[in-house]
Amino acid sequence: IGVLARSFKQMQDDIHRQMEALQESRQELEHMARHDVLTGLPNRRAFQDSLEHTLARAQRSGEHFAILFIDVDNFKGINDKFGHEGGDAVLKIVALRLVATTRKADAIARLGGDEFVVLLDNPTHREDVVQIAEKLLESVRSPILHRGTALQVGFSIGISMFPYDERTATELMARADSAMYEA
Repeated sequence: IGVLARSFKQMQDDIHRQMEALQESRQELEHMARHDVLTGLPNRRAFQDSLEHTLARAQRSGEHFAILFIDVDNFKGINDKFGHEGGDAVLKIVALRLVATTRKADAIARLGGDEFVVLLDNPTHREDVVQIAEKLLESVRSPILHRGTALQVGFSIGISMFPYDERTATELMARADSAMYEA
């Protein structure tokens, strides 16, 4: 009976460990599905969820928000000259600088390639959004060192603001994207 009881206890412990491992794997998969592997930032899917949530809240409360659509200037040239390793290094540093320059209340995501987006939560005035965009531009002006070479990058930023520019998430993203290409 003692051996049987110890066997049941061992089996119960094994099942418990396997359940914990399954839970960790599930959480890791959920994180991977919603975050960019290279930068660790939320991905397009996670950003769309944040945007829809922010839009619904803003429509109920009358708050404002802004979308900053960001493209790394001359990224193709960096990739061509320094390979994907150099391009990846630039994207990681850009992501770190975006996080360091924005507030915790703001959402930052990598949409893909060299495109990032920032969702500014409830800025008071359009001038505040422009100031934040200028701070973001300034954050990437200092060179990024890669293998002893100083890489100079810049941003093109397009801005759209709710409720002034558009009313839906799709329209706001399209407006910010279009403004970025104009920049």
